[in-house]
Amino acid sequence: MAEDALLGFLQTHDEISDSHDFAASLGVAHTDLENLIKSLKGFEIVDAKEITRDSWVLTEEGKSYVVNGSPEVQFFLAIPPEGISKAALSKSAAKNRWVGFDKEQITRKVESVKDDIKDLLKRIDNGEGLDDKVVNDLKRRKLITKQ
Repeated sequence: MAEDALLGFLQTHDEISDSHDFAASLGVAHTDLENLIKSLKGFEIVDAKEITRDSWVLTEEGKSYVVNGSPEVQFFLAIPPEGISKAALSKSAAKNRWVGFDKEQITRKVESVKDDIKDLLKRIDNGEGLDDKVVNDLKRRKLITKQ
């Protein structure tokens, strides 16, 4: 099926510009399409060149952040607007200083926060490119990995 679709497409088009998109349009795994193209190239039925690109996927931890929010935001949301005792909430404050420590009370310093980590992970999940510094930070936190 994929072979017929591939050869049929190439009869009316000069090339397949993106094998990932083409595989998705056929509903087949990219690796299966890639193997088919390599096989057809071996028989000199098609001409193909390999183009590699880095793509990032979320780790299991990264996926959980998309669903539940980053630990920093989870921590912020765990503090009720009226505050909570340190004994009841003994974790360290988020680096963004959204939380303040008094003698025995932990309070919110802002009314709401934006979960930038969650937003960045969603962008990666949608295939968007990000700045190298951001990518390196997400890799360091083991939230993304190369595919």
